[in-house]
Amino acid sequence: MENKILSIPFGMLIPMAFGKFYCHKCGERLKRNSVKRTVKPGDPDYFEYNKIGRGKVMIGDVEVTEYDLKCPNCGHCVGYDAQRIVAKIQKKLSKKILTDKELQEHTAEAKAKMARETAILSAVLAVVVLLAIFVLAYFGIGR
Repeated sequence: MENKILSIPFGMLIPMAFGKFYCHKCGERLKRNSVKRTVKPGDPDYFEYNKIGRGKVMIGDVEVTEYDLKCPNCGHCVGYDAQRIVAKIQKKLSKKILTDKELQEHTAEAKAKMARETAILSAVLAVVVLLAIFVLAYFGIGR
């Protein structure tokens, strides 16, 4: 039996596939890079990937495919979450190439903005779900 897991959090699947991210070192457009690795039962993060639910348990090694972003020009690799912060700073300063000082100065503000956006999105999603439940209950769908 072969266990395979694609490790992409749902919220980053579409932005990572269709988003345009740029390297903060050289300004080149970043490409999605897949990294495959095998997680063995003795590894500390084995049980993090061994969660498939409904009573099923994986036995043996787990092949994990994780994605990051890589610059084809300078080879700089960055994770999706870190690149989202860089993209916010690039947008605010209206430039693709950033210095380390600019990154340090604006990182906290970019993280705060992302947290606000996430909170707003979560609230909107909760309202939509509650509205859908109300509509289903009101019209008697599912009885």
